[in-house]
Amino acid sequence: MSTSTPSPTPSSGGPIDPSAASRLLTQATHLLATKNDTARLTGLYMIAQTMNRCAALRADAATAQQLWHAIPGKFLRRMFNAAAAAQEPSAGGGGDGGAGAGPRLAPAEVAVAVVATLGAVMGPPAAADDGAKLLSMVPGLVASLRKTGGEERALALQSLRGIVELYEGGAEAVLEAPNVGVLVEEFGAEGEIGRVLEGAFRKVARGRGRKREEWEGVERVVEMVVEQYEGDREKRCAALAAVTPVFESDEFQPTPRLTQNLTTTLHHALSRPPPRHELNTLLTLAHRLIDRGHITSADFIFPAPPASSPSPTATSIPFSLLLATLLLIDIRTIIPALAELRQHARSPPPPGVRNPLALPWLPPPPPPPRAATDAAPEPDAGARLADTCALLLVELELLAAFVSALASVADGERLDVPVERLPRLLGEVNEAVGLCVEGLREAWDEVGLETGGMKGFVEVGVRGAMMMVVAVWVGENSAGDLDDGGGPADGVVRAAVGLVDVACETYGVGGDTAESIRFTRASTLLLDHLMRVPEAVSAFVEHDGWAKISRALVEALNSGSMDLDHDPPDFLIHILTQAISSPTVPQTRTSWLPLVRTIAQISAPEPPGPSHGDADNAAVLRRSNWYSVLVMCWVLATTMVRKAANRARKELRAECEGIRGRAERMLRERADGMGEGDVERLQEVVEGLEGVVEEGL
Repeated sequence: MSTSTPSPTPSSGGPIDPSAASRLLTQATHLLATKNDTARLTGLYMIAQTMNRCAALRADAATAQQLWHAIPGKFLRRMFNAAAAAQEPSAGGGGDGGAGAGPRLAPAEVAVAVVATLGAVMGPPAAADDGAKLLSMVPGLVASLRKTGGEERALALQSLRGIVELYEGGAEAVLEAPNVGVLVEEFGAEGEIGRVLEGAFRKVARGRGRKREEWEGVERVVEMVVEQYEGDREKRCAALAAVTPVFESDEFQPTPRLTQNLTTTLHHALSRPPPRHELNTLLTLAHRLIDRGHITSADFIFPAPPASSPSPTATSIPFSLLLATLLLIDIRTIIPALAELRQHARSPPPPGVRNPLALPWLPPPPPPPRAATDAAPEPDAGARLADTCALLLVELELLAAFVSALASVADGERLDVPVERLPRLLGEVNEAVGLCVEGLREAWDEVGLETGGMKGFVEVGVRGAMMMVVAVWVGENSAGDLDDGGGPADGVVRAAVGLVDVACETYGVGGDTAESIRFTRASTLLLDHLMRVPEAVSAFVEHDGWAKISRALVEALNSGSMDLDHDPPDFLIHILTQAISSPTVPQTRTSWLPLVRTIAQISAPEPPGPSHGDADNAAVLRRSNWYSVLVMCWVLATTMVRKAANRARKELRAECEGIRGRAERMLRERADGMGEGDVERLQEVVEGLEGVVEEGL
């Protein structure tokens, strides 16, 4: 098949000029207007042949649309399912000016050829009817995979892929096709099917507002793919790669059964070191399951053995240790090599034109043939860097999840790492975290502020993941869950203090891209954990951290939203409260005090009415969250005022009276949604502001 033009059937003659092509297409449309299926089929064949032989037509979308309108939809759908008896079109003669007798083709092959040819030239539909008509051909294209082979099969798959990528509702049409099981069953025989399914899952994952019942069909196909190939080592990874994109959606909620099947499959696949080309797929799916909350990191990494399984032997290696070893070997190898990879990387080439005619779903042209004497080209350094960073990113994300899971099970029965192996494992994790600290420091020093802060990072996602690993490790060790102090982790925590300037300078830079949001979230978490260290508080104030975090807090409070992924108000408040409470800050700066006035103006949430379902329950939850945020803000304001100069306290007397009065009223009413922690903090506010208010009298 030519890579520059669709070639649905072998040509029956040489190229033809546009005038001859026009005559043939007119004859074809007359045949299509008859009520005789044999004549209509001949018309279809003539269209495919003529479009193939006339170069001008292969760029003529208007003519392609006219021909598409001329083809009866019911007839075309019927041809996909017609008996496989071969047809021998004869209209038009065999000369150069005619369509030629051509090869003997089954009706399904002719139908595929026409849909592929016209679909490629038309591109996205100009009218809704055109798109609906093409989408109605999806079941026929799927069915043709069992009736056609070779070039026609490839064309059917290219058509399906183009429909998925370019047409509104194309992904749904493929996944909801009555015979979608054919795609699943034929998956192992054709790599292109995996790309069709992967594209469909990715597209539905990017949609918003899909109802639960609309997800059920998608989930059914995911289950079919996973169950069909979970025991097939050769095809298992390709099957998992195809379904992984659907887990990008935070709306997709797999059933517990599907989650368990995926978890078991991943455990089996990762229990032995998988081939390098499969590792990224397996780890990405594992991370998505954890990150989207479908399974906790502890349940995935420290699985409880089935009740029916024999107790582990002394020589068996738990999955948690296998996974940790796999991650740590790679991370400790890749991070030191990143600088060299960056040095040799060149900018990736711009995306090539898919083909000279820009036909939307044909593959890019192959590279020119290489002479036998030519040396094999070296792998592109830019591509190698991108692939390495993609793998390192997901490995760092899973390492952070591993640290959190390890801390959660450290004192329980689920910890399956042998006691004698645990210190060594913690030391290896600590070493990897140390490499992350060094990597962040070196990258920041290399880039500097002159190139735009975080925008200067070559691998923003990787740096954000490094920041998250450091943040989680510092937090768990500061809390004493993994280290009671005095161990090697203390050195890494002290080194992490040197990243306060990086966290402050890059906070919120980069806009609302997924990478920058995750980076900001990691910076927030790291600052929150480091505020327990006096040296970190000094660095936080020195590098304008207070101004940045307080500004982000004001924006979050003014928005009234508790759904901010990258600026959770409770974390921001906690960072500021820890900083102002530190002995390193002897007095509240005058420039910080406007935050107290902002906090004093925050209104309490309105009490909800009677609950009428999930939406009202969600409203109650948001109100509860808002109460907690409001009370935490009052604690912050109280601490700031108590450490302010006498004159500043007197100037803030009205604000303090207002906060104290509202806190007392909330204590009396004990509104729904208030927890015990809120009550204790309210008492702290009332008592803390009592003296301040009396001073101003």
